[in-house]
Amino acid sequence: MRDQACSDPLTSLANRRYLVDYFERGGFADAARTKPFACAIIDLDHFKRINDTHGHHAGDQVLCAMAKRLQADWLGESFAARLGGDELLLLLEDRELLTHLTRTIQRLLKEFSIPVQTQRGELPVSATLGIAWFDKGGLDLDVVLQCADTALYAAKNAQRGSARIATRDDLFLDLGKLADSKDRLVA
Repeated sequence: MRDQACSDPLTSLANRRYLVDYFERGGFADAARTKPFACAIIDLDHFKRINDTHGHHAGDQVLCAMAKRLQADWLGESFAARLGGDELLLLLEDRELLTHLTRTIQRLLKEFSIPVQTQRGELPVSATLGIAWFDKGGLDLDVVLQCADTALYAAKNAQRGSARIATRDDLFLDLGKLADSKDRLVA
């Protein structure tokens, strides 16, 4: 019963309720926390079109595939959750992933652009990311989510399939859309 209360029934990712608990237990809101972290909100591009064209079962298969991509070994101990609908979240604390945050985000964009095999056939997918990066704790989860959400909407307004990184005060990096079939990124 506890697993059901803490996880999303479709994707098995943590749900919003468990995200709040994880954030508090992890000390992210504690001003004494000195470890950096990043919070990425991932919005699947044109997800409604997938549901409308291929049916909700295909949409569910896409969500489950994307959830598995957030649980890949290369993401280490990162925390993944489903915020609702087609919005996913990733909390990054791993020093290596944060040291090379741009590379981490580029890889996420690439992973989220790999087509998903469904019962309706292979479906093209992509995602837009908004990332909030902080060098220490002391922030309420609502502030962290608001920063990531601001970055997400800036990225969506600029170009789907892209990413923006924000700090508490400012957007500072815009990662462009996957450029060609070689999956290179343009800044």
